[in-house]
Amino acid sequence: MSFFNTPEMNIPGVLGTLYSYSIFLNAALSFILGFFVLVKGFRKRLNVYWFLLSMCVSFWAFFIFLWSRGTAYEEILLVNRIANYGAIFLAIMVVMFTEEYVRKKSRAVSLFNLLAGLLILTAGLVFYKEFIPSESPKVFFKLYPDTGIVFAVYFLYFACAWTYALMLMWNHYKRMEGIAKKQTGLILTGITMGILGGSTTFFACFNINIFPFGSSFSLIYVIFTTYAIIRYRAMEIDTVVHQTVIWLLSLAILILPIGVIFSFFKEELRAVPPVFILVLISFTLLLFLFYYNRLKPGIDHFFRRRKYDYQLVLSEMPSRIGSSLDLKLLSRNMAKEFRETLYVRNLLLLVKPLDKQSFNELDCVGYGTKGNKVLAKQDNVSLAVDHPIIRFFQKNIRVLEKDQIEIDPVYETIRTETLEFFRENSLEILVPFTIQGNLISILGLGKKENLTNYALKDIELLEYIGSQIGITIDNALHHSDILEKERIAEELRLGQQIQKSLLPHAPPQVPDLAIQGFMQPAREIGGDYYDFINLPGRLVVVIGDVSGKGVAAGLLMAMVKTAMHLFSRKDDSPKEVLKKLNLILNQQTGEDKFMTMMYLIWQADKKTFLYSSAAHENALIYRKARDQIETLRGGGALLGVMPDIDKFLYDEEIPMNPGDKILLFTDGVVSALNANKDRFGLTQLKSVFLKYAGEPAREIMYSVKNEIYSFMGSLPQQDDITLVVLERV
Repeated sequence: MSFFNTPEMNIPGVLGTLYSYSIFLNAALSFILGFFVLVKGFRKRLNVYWFLLSMCVSFWAFFIFLWSRGTAYEEILLVNRIANYGAIFLAIMVVMFTEEYVRKKSRAVSLFNLLAGLLILTAGLVFYKEFIPSESPKVFFKLYPDTGIVFAVYFLYFACAWTYALMLMWNHYKRMEGIAKKQTGLILTGITMGILGGSTTFFACFNINIFPFGSSFSLIYVIFTTYAIIRYRAMEIDTVVHQTVIWLLSLAILILPIGVIFSFFKEELRAVPPVFILVLISFTLLLFLFYYNRLKPGIDHFFRRRKYDYQLVLSEMPSRIGSSLDLKLLSRNMAKEFRETLYVRNLLLLVKPLDKQSFNELDCVGYGTKGNKVLAKQDNVSLAVDHPIIRFFQKNIRVLEKDQIEIDPVYETIRTETLEFFRENSLEILVPFTIQGNLISILGLGKKENLTNYALKDIELLEYIGSQIGITIDNALHHSDILEKERIAEELRLGQQIQKSLLPHAPPQVPDLAIQGFMQPAREIGGDYYDFINLPGRLVVVIGDVSGKGVAAGLLMAMVKTAMHLFSRKDDSPKEVLKKLNLILNQQTGEDKFMTMMYLIWQADKKTFLYSSAAHENALIYRKARDQIETLRGGGALLGVMPDIDKFLYDEEIPMNPGDKILLFTDGVVSALNANKDRFGLTQLKSVFLKYAGEPAREIMYSVKNEIYSFMGSLPQQDDITLVVLERV
C-alpha cells in the first residue's frame, strides 16, 4: 500500500487546496440537494430514494475529501473501506430510485439488495473473526484484503447494478416526449455521472488514480439534477427561480465561514478526528434550515415587489372581487388581481352562459406583442361541452398543468387535444371555477413574467379559490341572466306595442261592408299580419303569415306593411302587387325568410272581391242564399323564395250578395292542438263558421275565436291565430 503514502498522491499548492475544497463543496451540495428533495416530499418513496442516493454521493465525496487531506496510512485505509461500502450502497439506491422513477416493479431490486446484504455480511464476518479488542480499532480494517476476489466481486456487483439502472432509464427516455424527455435526460445524465464518480473508488484499489475525475463527475451530477428540479420540476418539486436564489445565498452563507475556518486553522484541523467533521456537517445543516426559513421572506419580497406573502394575497382574492355582480366588471377585476399577484403574462377567461352549450371567451389580457415575443391566441376562443378538457373538469375538479399533461400517463386520453389548446393560446395552466361540483368557468394562465414555473402551493391555492370564485361568477351569471331577461322582456314589450300599433286600430267604415279583424300572437311578437287599406272607391284587405316568430318575424311584418301601403296606392291587380312584394322580399331577405299572403280588393261598383293568393290558407265563404259554406281556393307560391312567381299567381273575382260572409284565417287556426294532440282542422272550422254564420260579423269573429280556445283548453298556444271576417250587408 505504498501507493497511498507516495508524495505524488497529494496535489501541491493552491491547486491542491482548491481541489480539496471542491470535493467538499460537491459533498455539501449533494447533501443539501438530497435533503431538499426529502423535505418537499418525505412521504413519497421516489423522494426518499433520491435522498438516500444523494446521501451516498455526498458521503462518498466527503470521504474522498478526507483522503485528499493526506492523513496517515491507517486513516486512508479506513476511508478507502468506507468509500467502497458507500459505492455498494450507491448501486443499491440507483436501482431502487430508477425502478420507482420509471414505475417498473420487478424482482431485480430484491435480488440486488440480497446480494449487497450477502457481500456486506461476508465482509463483516471476516472482520469480526480477526478482531482483537486489545489492539487499535484500525487493525479491524487492516485485516480486510486490499485486492483480490472481494474487490472483484464488489466491482462486478457495482457494474451489474449500474448497467441495469441505466438500461431502465434509457428505455424510459426513448419512450418519452417533450418536457418529460428533457426531464428524464437530465436525470439520466446526473445518475450516470454519479455512478462514474463512485466507480473511481474501485480503480484506486488497483493503483489507478482517477479520483479527480470522480470529483468532477460528482459535480456534474449535482448540476444536472438540480437543473432538472428547477426547470422541469423533476419529482414534482415545487421550486421556482427565487427559491434557487435562496439556495445559493444560503449555501454561500454556510460555506464561507467554513472555508475561512479551514484556511486559518488548516494545521490544527489536521489533528481533528473525522467525527468532528461529521458534527460540523450536521451543524451546517441546521444553519441551512435556519437561513432558508429566515431569508425566504426577504427574497420573496424582492422578487414579488409587493406583500411578501403573496399566497395569502391569492387566498384573499375571492373576498376582494366577490362584491361585484356585473360580469364584465368582475372579469376585469379578476384579471387585474391575478396579474398583480402572480405576474402572469397573459390570461384567458371562459364562461358558460346559462342558455349555451359551450364555454365562450369572456375576457383576455396580455395577448399580442409583449416585448419581442408575440403571444398567440385563437380568435373568439370557445370550448364545447363535449371537449376533452370540459369532460375532464366535469369528472376531476383540479388544475390542469401543461407540464404534467406531457409527463403523467393519467392524461393520456386527453393529451393531444389539451396540449393543442395550451399551445394555441399560450397557456401554462387551466383553473376550473366550480359551484357544488358543477363547472361554471375556466381560467387560463400563461407564463409568469418573473418566475418560470407555478409552485405546487400555487396550484393548491388556485384549486381552493376555484370554488370560491365559482360562486361569485355563478351569482354574476344569474344576475346577468336576470338583467338580460329583463332587457329582452322590455324590448319584447316595446316590440309588442309597436306591432299592435301596426295592426288596424278599428275596422274601416265602408258602404255595403262590415269588417272585423283579430290577431293573437303565440309569443310577445307574432309573425301574422292583417291590414285594411281604405282607398277611394275600393278597400284592400290583406292577411299574411311570416315564417317564424319573435322579433325577426315582427320586423319583417313591419317591412311588409310599409310595402303594402305603398303598392296599394297604384291601381294594380292583386297579382301584380304580390309579384312586387315577392321581389322585394327575395332581394332583402333571401330564401331563409318567406311569407304567405292573400290579397283582396273590394270593388264597390261591382260589389265583388278581386283576390290573389301566395301560398296562403284556403278561405271560407258563406252563401246565405243556399246556407252553405264554400272553400275559396288559396294556393300560389311563397313570397320571397324565388325572384319570379308570375306563373304561380292568378286573379279571381268573388261576387258578394247581401248576407254573404268571408272568413280569412292563418294556419295557426287549423293547426291548433288540444290536450290529446288533435288538430282543430278545416272541417271543424267550417262547422263552427256555419254554426254562427247567421250572426253579424263581430259576433262571428268572437264566437269562432272562443271555439278555438275552448278546443285548446289549458294547452298553450303554439302558433299565432288571426281571423278576418268580411260581410256584405
